[in-house]
Amino acid sequence: MWKGQALFIDQLTETEQKVYQLMLEYKSNAEIAEMLGYTVPTVRQIVHSIYQKMGINHRANYARLIFLRKVKGVD
Repeated sequence: MWKGQALFIDQLTETEQKVYQLMLEYKSNAEIAEMLGYTVPTVRQIVHSIYQKMGINHRANYARLIFLRKVKGVD
């Protein structure tokens, strides 16, 4: 867990936390939708809400952020 992750996770709804965990496992929106029983558009909306709370606007930025935090230890 990276510094500040617990505080960030506390800001997420229960549904957002479930989706976020699957995002950390590199699941696609379609995979997340199937696993949680949602439609893909619903998952997109949830992911968008998570991104807003993280202060990012695109999945590529999310991937970069996770890479830096996991591999390089950047907070």
